[in-house]
Amino acid sequence: MMQSTGWFWRAPLVALALAFAWFSLTAGLGNYYAERLRGGEAGAVDAALAWQPGRPEALRAKGEALLADDPAAAEVLLTRAFRANGGDPWALLALARHWADTGQGKGMNRADAGQTKDVERADASQAGDVERPDTGQGEGLERADALVSLVAQLAPADLRLQMQLAGWWASRGRLDRVLPHWTLVLAGDPGQQRELFPVLLQMAEVAETRDFFRAVTADPPPWWTPFFGYVAAKGLELDTLRFLYLLRRQAADQPLSAEERRLYVGRLQREGLIAEAFLVWIDGLEPAERERLGLVFDGGFDLPLERRNFGWQVAESDHFSAKPMGTAGVTGPTALRLRFKGYEGHFARVSQPLFLDAGYYRLSGRVRLDSLTSKGGLRWQLRCLLPEAEAKVLADGPRFMGSADWAPFELRFEVPAGCDYQQLTLVSAGSRAFEKKLDGTLWFDDLKMLRVKDLDATARADATAREKTDEEAAPVGAEKEVGQEDVEAIETQQDQEGGVPTAARQDRLGGVATAAAQDPAVGKVTESVAVPVPEAMRETMN
Repeated sequence: MMQSTGWFWRAPLVALALAFAWFSLTAGLGNYYAERLRGGEAGAVDAALAWQPGRPEALRAKGEALLADDPAAAEVLLTRAFRANGGDPWALLALARHWADTGQGKGMNRADAGQTKDVERADASQAGDVERPDTGQGEGLERADALVSLVAQLAPADLRLQMQLAGWWASRGRLDRVLPHWTLVLAGDPGQQRELFPVLLQMAEVAETRDFFRAVTADPPPWWTPFFGYVAAKGLELDTLRFLYLLRRQAADQPLSAEERRLYVGRLQREGLIAEAFLVWIDGLEPAERERLGLVFDGGFDLPLERRNFGWQVAESDHFSAKPMGTAGVTGPTALRLRFKGYEGHFARVSQPLFLDAGYYRLSGRVRLDSLTSKGGLRWQLRCLLPEAEAKVLADGPRFMGSADWAPFELRFEVPAGCDYQQLTLVSAGSRAFEKKLDGTLWFDDLKMLRVKDLDATARADATAREKTDEEAAPVGAEKEVGQEDVEAIETQQDQEGGVPTAARQDRLGGVATAAAQDPAVGKVTESVAVPVPEAMRETMN
């Protein structure tokens, strides 16, 4: 009796153990075939379903495979797949594609149609859409849109899915629905800029699709500034960038940023629209910056060395650094300290573009040398940059090398008629390689530029010698081998007398229709347009 009683209690335990073992076996084999299925092995679908008939990814794969030949069975399988795993959006996306292709799901039997309708009602409710009565034509697209709206909420972090959802709405001509998905993709993977920015640029260049950017510029997403820079650098037509810039100026809640203005002004400079570039730049200056206006901007080096389009352009390296700092003998709070440590090669890493009228000028300043070791030294050089046919050296200043306390220096030069803009650059004074090596420190302060009635004797002699020998300095491109992609040149400065432009400069600026005074044409957003679609988005439309 005791032995029989023992088996009576052991039998359920053995059955439970066998059931658990069978469950583990089926689950293990199901996982095995599911992994093979994810690896692209088509034959693993049936094997996975044989061991686990309710496996969601296998049901979805089977349903997708049957869409062309047996759409009714496919819908049932896709619906089961979603119900088995409500967090997997891919089954719903497959259903949406099918409904969009077939109108109303042709070939479904009544039972399957009712089952799918329940899912559709739930999906539309979760997506915030109102269920519409069957109208025949177009009902498939409406049902598909409802499912896609739900899919977007199920997996916001799935960037591949977000790309396909963007492709869906692009194929439907719903540009307003594309933006949220692209924003998620670009926020999650900035590397997608390489694929999406060219598409966005095409949209901005085409009149039928550029209205897409009205909503974008009103409340710019995080990717906006990099994209604006992309347009400034890559856009074929200036009008495209100008259109986006003017839209941003109209945005009341999100004002134009300093970086956007800098990128826009830089493109104007590269286009040779110097007067317009100056007016746009000056319109964005802060009060502290306006106080430093002159024919040379911030000649006391009291402002940070930022990438101002019409200010100091500095490109540091491992062997050269530049920084405004306080020191003994400065006029204001700081002076510019330049430090060299084993620098070799032609130096042209400190410059400022100028926008001077034709005439005579005097550049003056103060310099301090702290053991600047060099065979050739450094000097300030004035060059004409535009038009290119007139590009030449206008003047070379005195050389700086060795050690010396604060001392004044000056340079007089002539801007000839036809030289539209210029550049002031600190350059190597030597011509041979050993003369260009630099070690040590020097300081600059109180740089000023004034108009004068004539050149002094030294300046006249230098100008005459330059004309006779046709002496040419390094090409303009060589002077700017400093990695300054967005700043090409051109500085318009105001006169020292109250900051009021001269009559000649007023004539040059007066005819400019600046971006600040223009309004883009207002048009209605196109409801259905052809949109260029990246490769990663095209699977949605297959």
